[in-house]
Amino acid sequence: MNIATLEDIKAMKEEILSHLNKLSEQLSIKKGDDEWLTTEQVKEKYKVKSTTTIYKLLKPHKMGGKNLFKKSEIESMLLKMNNNQKTQ
Repeated sequence: MNIATLEDIKAMKEEILSHLNKLSEQLSIKKGDDEWLTTEQVKEKYKVKSTTTIYKLLKPHKMGGKNLFKKSEIESMLLKMNNNQKTQ
């Protein structure tokens, strides 16, 4: 019978966490009906050139060591900006 040492368990934990982080990057993370997007996905989908612009306009949600944005929040903010431009 093999008994795992504390170091073995820590190494397995790190390996599992690393694998989970890789999977979360590959998947489009969904929670409920809302879609979660990474900073890179936001830049690509909404043609944003600067990461700074994203962080000035939206507050990221920290999940799994990543900054994620709700698609509904992005679209709501874009709608407000569009409405403000129409009224000016």
